[in-house]
Amino acid sequence: MIIKTKSIRDAKKDTDGVRLLVARYPSRVKRTHYDLWYPALAPSQYLLQKWKNREITWEDFESEYRREMSRSDKAQAHLETLREISKSITNPNPSCHRHILKTIIEGR
Repeated sequence: MIIKTKSIRDAKKDTDGVRLLVARYPSRVKRTHYDLWYPALAPSQYLLQKWKNREITWEDFESEYRREMSRSDKAQAHLETLREISKSITNPNPSCHRHILKTIIEGR
């Protein structure tokens, strides 16, 4: 399975495969930029604010995000759907929750 990550604000390309929006509260994201929206796969607002405010390290963010994903039935159902789809999602930025989500989907 090939999974790529990139910002949802990046222009959609024919080679992108299925575009997944992973955000609790997307702001100003055009519906044409994504195919699926799974807010349950986004980090909690509380966790995201801790990271943005530099209150936790990236390692702590990753650990807590993984914990949130493992405790959420809805997130687990979405992950299973994504595993079944086996399509692409895209981002070279390793300090983004999309990168962690990619490894979770891949089972790592």
